[in-house]
Amino acid sequence: MSAPQVLAEFFATITNPKRVTQPIAPDQAIEELEKYFLCPWIAKIYPKEDTLKITIDLLKKYPITRMQIFDLQLVATMLSNAVLHIYTFNQADFAKYSEITALLP
Repeated sequence: MSAPQVLAEFFATITNPKRVTQPIAPDQAIEELEKYFLCPWIAKIYPKEDTLKITIDLLKKYPITRMQIFDLQLVATMLSNAVLHIYTFNQADFAKYSEITALLP
């Protein structure tokens, strides 16, 4: 599964010298994004009309701050698309959300 937010975070990471030892140029990063976007066997999900409401409901339920909003927003997008599992190397970031299951790839 891929959502626009996941690809935006991927772009931010692979072009950031503070996050990776060998960042790539933006034009190369765009090529990588296009590969994921065009890949037919990776399902794409998008925020829907109810995603903002789900986001607000999750914000009321979970005491998060700062950058944690991006993970919460992804969870809201997942829930609005009936996606209940995420594969991630950052399982701890999603462990607090009882609505989904974070699995190690």
